[in-house]
Amino acid sequence: MIGAELSVFAYQALDDTARNVRGTIAADSPREARDKLRAQGLLVEAVSEQHLRSSSQRQLLDRPGRQAGQVASAIRDLSTLLGAGIGLVEALDTLTAQYRGSFRSSLMALRERVASGSSLSEAMEAEPWLYDELTIQMTKVGENAGTLDVVLDRLSEYRERYSLFRDRNHTSPDLPIQPNALQARELEPLDRNFDLPNDQQDAACQHEPCQ
Repeated sequence: MIGAELSVFAYQALDDTARNVRGTIAADSPREARDKLRAQGLLVEAVSEQHLRSSSQRQLLDRPGRQAGQVASAIRDLSTLLGAGIGLVEALDTLTAQYRGSFRSSLMALRERVASGSSLSEAMEAEPWLYDELTIQMTKVGENAGTLDVVLDRLSEYRERYSLFRDRNHTSPDLPIQPNALQARELEPLDRNFDLPNDQQDAACQHEPCQ
């Protein structure tokens, strides 16, 4: 599992059929990135660092409302891709191409963690400035229940409803940008177990007691 201090490198290379290959890879240094690519049988032409720098992380925190909206949109799009039968890594590739700037860099880092063996929820845990506890915990529920696309879809619905709720109550200075589990119950936007079948609700109960 890759830690939070992840460096992501974009690369251009040739495969064993002399076909141009482009992509991203996680590594501690450009040299390690090249070594990993060579181990895959690629002839490396160029490697450039694309990791999310700490200054970008601060920038995300400085603009939380915008980032919260991008996260909600990305979660919904990811749910749609997974529901269409696209694999998680490929879905994250497609998702990354839809964004620019620091959020794109963050999605690239998320994709690399998953490609390196982390679950989606584990990858999210490395970026707590973007993914709140509710998002991470419900992603775990979807992974455990085998209904990740369904849970992400319901989660995106909730985040969008919360965003509207927050906009209507913008005069309240204590209302956070991102919801927490207590507010999720108070607002009652969705059934707390996301209308999962009984056997799949058991997985949700592993995280919080079910009533």
